[in-house]
Parts: sequence; C-alpha cells; structure tokens
Amino acid sequence: MTAVAAPAVPAPPAATAPPARRVGPGWLPALLVGAATVACLRWYGVGLGPQARFAGYLAAVVLLPGTLLWRALRGRAGALPADAVGGAALGYAVEVGLYVAGRAAGWPYLPVAGAAAVLAAFAAAPRLRRWWRGSGAPVDARWAWAVAGLVALITAWCALTYFRVHGLDWPASGTPSADLAYHHALVAELRHHLPGQIPYVTGVPLRYHWFAHADWAAATWGSGVDATLVTYRLGTLPAAVLGVVGIAVLGGRVVPGRWWAGPLVALCALFAVTPDPAPWSRALTPSANIPYTMWLSPTQTFAALLFLGLVLVLGDLLDRRGGPGAWVAFGLLLAAVAGAKASFVPLLLAGLLLVVAATRLRRAGWCPPAAAAAGLTALALAGAQYALYRGTSAGLMVDPLAAVRVMLPARAGWPVWLGLAVWALCWAAVPAAALVLLCRRAWADPLRVLCAGIGAAALLVVLVTYQMGGSQQYFLQAARPYLAALVVAGLAAALPAAGVRRPWARALLWGALGLGAAVTAAAALGGPPRWPTAAGGWLAPRALWPYAVPPLAAAAAGLAAAAHRRTRPWAAALALLTLVGAAVPGSLAELRRMAPADGRYRDAVAAQPGRAAPGPPAVPDGAAAVGRWLRRHTGTDTLLATNSHCRFPVADRAACDGRQFWVAALAERRVLLEGWAYTPPANAVAARDRLQSNEVPYWDPALMAVNDAAFAAPSAATLGALRDRYGVRWLVVDRRHPVDLPALDRVAPRRLAAGDCAVYEVGPATP
Repeated sequence: MTAVAAPAVPAPPAATAPPARRVGPGWLPALLVGAATVACLRWYGVGLGPQARFAGYLAAVVLLPGTLLWRALRGRAGALPADAVGGAALGYAVEVGLYVAGRAAGWPYLPVAGAAAVLAAFAAAPRLRRWWRGSGAPVDARWAWAVAGLVALITAWCALTYFRVHGLDWPASGTPSADLAYHHALVAELRHHLPGQIPYVTGVPLRYHWFAHADWAAATWGSGVDATLVTYRLGTLPAAVLGVVGIAVLGGRVVPGRWWAGPLVALCALFAVTPDPAPWSRALTPSANIPYTMWLSPTQTFAALLFLGLVLVLGDLLDRRGGPGAWVAFGLLLAAVAGAKASFVPLLLAGLLLVVAATRLRRAGWCPPAAAAAGLTALALAGAQYALYRGTSAGLMVDPLAAVRVMLPARAGWPVWLGLAVWALCWAAVPAAALVLLCRRAWADPLRVLCAGIGAAALLVVLVTYQMGGSQQYFLQAARPYLAALVVAGLAAALPAAGVRRPWARALLWGALGLGAAVTAAAALGGPPRWPTAAGGWLAPRALWPYAVPPLAAAAAGLAAAAHRRTRPWAAALALLTLVGAAVPGSLAELRRMAPADGRYRDAVAAQPGRAAPGPPAVPDGAAAVGRWLRRHTGTDTLLATNSHCRFPVADRAACDGRQFWVAALAERRVLLEGWAYTPPANAVAARDRLQSNEVPYWDPALMAVNDAAFAAPSAATLGALRDRYGVRWLVVDRRHPVDLPALDRVAPRRLAAGDCAVYEVGPATP
C-alpha cells in the first residue's frame, strides 16, 4: 500500500512590525502653515507662552470636544477638514452657551469644565470611543496644498494690513481702528457682567450680536491671555483660518468629484470682487470684500464659521441622511448664529423657503426637512429679536435703492435705472451660472438651491435697505461664499465630467479667463466714463459701456465656441470663465486700495472738521498703565468717569467723534460717559438725521454737563454730584482734553499719573 503524504501545512508568516506612521501629504502643508503662523505672531509681539496657552485652550475646549460631538451627533465621521470645520463651529456654539450660563452664575470657567466632561465621557463610554477615530478618508494632496496656500495668503494679509498697523505698545497702539476698540470694550464688559450693558455710557443695555465677544471673554478666562492680545492678535485668527477651510469644504460639497472646486470657491469668495472698471461704482456695487473686514468685524468672521457648520449639517438633513442627532447639531448652531450676527438668519430662511418652493415646483413634495428647518429658523429669528436685540435695528432702515441714490445725486438728473443696470452687469456671472445649471439640469441638489436663495436674498436686501455706515453690505458679505459656490458649480457643470485633458482645450479655457481680465482692464484704461453735465436721451447709456464690455465679451466667446463643432461643448464654460476673469483687475485694485502704505491704520473719517491732520492719537500715552492699575485696585462693579469723550481732541465740541472706548476697554470697568457711538440711541439718531456714526451728538447734554463739570471746574460740589447721584468713585483724566488739574488736585487725591493720564479717587460722602 502506497503511503500518501499529508499536505504540508504552510508556516505562519513571520510577525512584522506595523509600518511607522508618517506625516501624510495632507498634514505637511498644514504643519508648514501652522509654523509660519506661530512665527508671524511672534514677530508681531505675541510670545510663545501666550500662543501656547491660547492654542491649548482652543484645542482642548473648542476643537476636540466640538469634533467629537460633531461626529457623534451626525452619526458618522467624515474627512478631517470637514470634521474640523463642523467641530469648531459646534465647539464654539457649546462654549458660548456654557460661558453665558457660567458668567451669569458667577463662575466663568464653566466652558473648561464642560469640555473636560465631554472628553471624559468620550474616553470612558465604550459606545463613544469610536468617535475619536476619523473616517480615514484621504485628503487629496492637491486640495490640501491649495487650501493651505489660501490660508497662508489670508494670514499674511492679516499680518500686513492689521497686525502691522495695530501695535501692542504705545505709540503704535495709539490710533487703532475704532471698530476694534469698540469690540475690545465689549469683551471687557462680558468678562465681568452678564447680562451685559454698553460699558462706555451708562444706562444703555447691550442690544447687539455679542456671541463672538463672549467667546473671546471665555478664552481670556480659560487661557489666561490678556483681552488686548485676544482682541488685536489671537481672537479672530482661528475663525479666519477655519473659515477659509470651511469655504473649501463647502465647495467640495456643492461640487463633488472635482478636487479643484473647493479651493476655487474659496479663492473667488475671498478675493474676487465685482468687475469695477469705473471706480465711482465701488459703493454702488459693493465688493463685500471678506479680507477687508475679517478683523474689523470679528462678529462677521465668527458667525461666518458658525454658519458654514450650520450649512454643512443642513446638507445632511436636506439629503435625508441626518437623524435626530443632526437636528440637535442644527439647533445648537442655529441658536449660536442668531446671536453671533443678525444678518445670517434671514438669509438662511430665504434659502430654505426657496428649497421648499423649488421642490414643490419639481412636483417632488414639500421637502419636509427644508420646511422643518425653515420653521426652526423663523423661531430663531423671532427669538433673537426678542431676547437679544429687542426690536433694535442698528440703524438699518428700509429704503429701496438708497445704495443707488447715494451714488447718483452728484450726477444730478441721472436716472436710478442706471445704477440698477450697473448692478445687473457687474453680477452677470451669478445668473449666467444659474442658467448653465438650469440647462444642464443640475439643480437636483437642494444645497445648490439653498446657495441660490441665500445669494439672491442678500442682493435684494442690499438693494432695499440702507444703513448710514454701510452695514447693509454685511448681508452680501455673508452670502459671498454661497454665490461663489454657485458660480463654480455652474462652471463644473459646463465642463466634461472626465475633466479637461486636451492641451488645446486647457489653453482655450485659460484664454477665456485672460480675455475677461483683458477686456475689463481695457475698459478701465481711460478712467471712469465721462459724465455729461446733464442726463437724458442717449447720454446716460454712454456711462454703461465699461460695465457692458465683460458680459458682451463673454457672450461673444460663448457664441464663437458654439459656432464650431469641435469647441461647442466648451461654449458655456468659456462664457463663464470670461465673466470670472473680468473680476481679476478690480480684485487686484481692491487689494491695493486696502493695503496701508504708511504702516499706520488709515481711518476713513479721521480727517474731519476741527481736527488738524494727522493730529494726536486717539489713545493717550499711559492708557495701558491706567487700565492695569484700575483692574488691580478696583472692583468689577466700579463706575468710572472720564473727560475723554471725543476720539480725537478737538476745540469744537460740535466736531466731536463719539467713538471713544479706551477707558472701558483697558480698565474693564463701566464708565458713566466716555463715548456714545454704536449704541441703539446713537444708531436711531443716525438713521433719523442721516448722520455717520462719528457725527452723532450725545443725546443727554445734562448728564454730559454734570460729568464734565467735575473736570473743568472741580469742587466738592461737582465731584459730589458724580459720587452721590451716579455712584462714581474714580476719575480717569486725559490731559489732552479740558481739565483743571490744579483745582482737581486740591479736591481729590491723585492715585496714579502715567503719561498723559491720571487717576483720582472720589472720596466717600461727608456725613
């Protein structure tokens, strides 16, 4: 009998060590940009210690807990950039809510405790541990490098246009933006009081979108970083950087399958402005330039990031991929957006209503998720108006076509339709993209319809409302990323799904982009159009030709391509790229206009009657020392009085610019009367009398007289009036403003003298 050998059992493979984890191509650009940002902040006066503390707070209290909650509530993890943006938005929303509760209860560290509880729960609970791991979805290296380049560009832009002109030490800190000084004062108020008041004028409640200031106040407590550093260096930077990433993520969501779509949406949203061959129309067709106001309006930057997270989770709900957890995330972010910036919620409501209407027109029902989200949005809008704003409008008034009329009075007799025609021509890329999407039947994604509704509502609001400071443009600025996403979606729909592989086709597309830039530049060579002294007949249309050139060139490019069989598939893309290219010259001119050439902040209203240019700084020498001394030696409920009411010292009180906030900001104490701009009463006067914010007079001259008498005519009686009637215990003197120092020294003890400033104590009443 022949023996049959048993089959050999294969030996188990030798154990091999797991491959070492390497920094992938998506991490490298992020690390390089992060290192450059650290170096930039160090160059502009922020030490490594404050940077580390602030970054630690941001990571441990906002980003990490927020990302874990984001993944758990959505029920799945996504690519890391999307999770980081959504997690940051949700983390900020939770942080602000916890800070409001903690500060009102007298314990401002509740956000830190809440974050620790979230991290502990996700570490201890087996069902939650999986959310520490991401989806593992790779990030396209080209996408990562492109977005990192945009982040680096924004960071460098912020450094050159804001850090460089806003020093941290006097005299470089002497004339900050009035808006930033205002935000600094609100942070100081919310560090110590909730509910808050306007800290620089007594008796005025805080009716403002103040959630960004609450975030900064929470960061000062949680990280130990000074409020000045947070205001002028650190506070806006995370929201700005994550906002760039978020716009790119949004672009990839609206235009899936194209790696370049997200970076292109971010590029257009951040830097493309409307074609502007004639400079007079810049106010007529507002550029809504996001980098320009990125630091001047931290509320806009903060709310834009929250809104991006809101739209991303809303995309899940509209696609019916979100469960109850997604609705919880939507509700939290909606509440946060409503308190972060008033202009976003009405735009969201308009977009959702358009989604409902479009779904109905397609005979696909009512889109229950959009209808439910619209109902919640309407409730949030009403709740914010009642609880936060109490019916105030910040001076925004319904005034149809005011943006057109304010440009045309200088051209007496010119018709309003001229301005409307300029609007239509300058924004031609948006309806052109919408038409391409309609022809390609690419409107099935409700997120695209939402973007269209947001953009259309913003354009409409800017046309039918007006605010003396131009704040109606923030509606358009809020919609810029969504308008850009719509244009890029139209471009992607016009291109082959397989991409552009033929060299001649690529050259054709680049040529269309250059054509748009060239025709706009050529139209602007002669400067603004010559305006005849009288309008009428055929003369008015002559002013339109610089604006009509780009759309005409786009139409010509599209028709020329459609006339040939080989180029016919590219006709729509060529027309759209011509319109996109038309924005290049105006965008470059806008960036040059914003860049400070002399290393100082250029206040648009600094030169005013009664003030000799360049004049003294707004903040006196010694202000920082006074602020530090008062924070150490007075209680948080102390009421101060000051003689510094005007932003710049002026001889004529009628020329006083009431945007003065440095005492309230640096001392972190309330002031009986310092400035009065940006308050509900001042905004109401500005709207009623058509005044700029720096032109509004103070509405209570009797209170100002009592206040100023203690400085101009110091006596036991005048100081006693401040003490007994209003509870003032300390006087902050700016020697550059009217004051009788010898007389004041006789009736009140001087506790500090620093530079141009002094602090006096108002003693208790004599029995």
